[in-house]
Formats: sequence, C-alpha cells, structure tokens
Amino acid sequence: MGKEYTRPVDVISNTPAFGNLIVYEDFSKGNSLTVTASGEDFIATIQSVLVFSGLSSFYMKTRYTDAAAADMVRISRRAYIKPEQLLGFDVVFRLPSVLTVPIIRFELNSTSLIGTKCCEILWYASDEKWYYADADGNYTEIDGIARPMLPHWWHHFHIVWNVASNKIKFFSINQYILECSSLVLFESLAASSVNFFFRITIEATNNQRPEMYVDNVRISTMEL
Repeated sequence: MGKEYTRPVDVISNTPAFGNLIVYEDFSKGNSLTVTASGEDFIATIQSVLVFSGLSSFYMKTRYTDAAAADMVRISRRAYIKPEQLLGFDVVFRLPSVLTVPIIRFELNSTSLIGTKCCEILWYASDEKWYYADADGNYTEIDGIARPMLPHWWHHFHIVWNVASNKIKFFSINQYILECSSLVLFESLAASSVNFFFRITIEATNNQRPEMYVDNVRISTMEL
C-alpha cells in the first residue's frame, strides 16, 4: 500500500522534530499521563534502570492475580488540538520479551461537532505484523512494514496523521518509513464535543503478563 524507504532525521531529545509541541513526557519529573488497567496488582511506575534518554522511563505490566486474556495496562492523555492540522505521534518503547506482549495498541482520537476520527495502529506478536483500524472498524494489515520486534532494544514508533482528512501521511517503526495515505481509517459521524486523546496500551491474549517500557512520548502539530 506504499513504498518503503529510509532517510535520516533531525532529532531533539532523541525524537524527531515536528511542528509545535503539545505533549512531551520523558518521565524525568514524574508522570503526567493517566493510567488505566485491569485488576489491582498491575504495575505502572516510573523507573530509572532501563532508560532511553533522560533520567527515567515508564514501566507497565498487567496484573498478577487472576491474570487472564484481555488484561491490559494503558497510559493516555487528553488535550485540545484544532482538527485542521497534521499531528505527529512519537513513542519510544522496549520489550523485555516479545512472546509475553501479544498486543501493543497506539490510538489517536479526535472528536468534533461533526463526528469522530480515529487513527489506531496495532502490533500483534503472533505474526509480528502491524495493523490499522479500517473504515469498518476491522483490523487490516499494513503491507510492507512487517519487521521483527527484537526484545531488549528500544524501538521508535512514529506516525504523522492528517486529522482533517483522517489519513496517515507517514508511519514508521525504527528506520523503516511507509507512506500510508491510501489507507481508509475508521470514522464516525456521531457528533461530540471538541476533544482529542491518545492512548498506548499493552494487552494480553492469555494469562501471560505483558510488560513494556515507554519513554519520550510526544504529540506535536503542524498547520496544513
């Protein structure tokens, strides 16, 4: 669905420079993101042992008691953005073990008086492929960017989303960049108040306990 290529990028604090910074969390001075999880004895904490840059990163792991399929830990944040913009979403993450993180979910959601636009990207450990939520809400493979997610490495997720057209301009994982403007994303015409949120979620498909480190979460915007 697009041509893959690689290119160098300029970086600020190890994340690509892009437009106006709306959210930046490197967990060095605490955690400004909202934590949601299944059960009670999950782990969602700042730690300083494994860090991509700065002083700290964020570690999350699903619950121990009654661990089951669909258990999850999520970090999220709401913010206000104008709908007629390009939006950049960057996350650096690390997996202690690929086999114990069945699903990683990255979500962007923009609501307005004329409806809701969703940009949802998932990674499945079962086939080590990336998927997006299509116009019908089904998860469809993103062709051309299937890459193994090595454990104990920091991986860089980057996406540029045209909020107005609900199109992905670019999607990249590490050095692999894909032009994805042909993908048709999920959209609802149900009116809502003007709002925006992003979410990063790890999910279980059995009683294993997914875990992941997150660092340098960045949301930025640029006028069309």
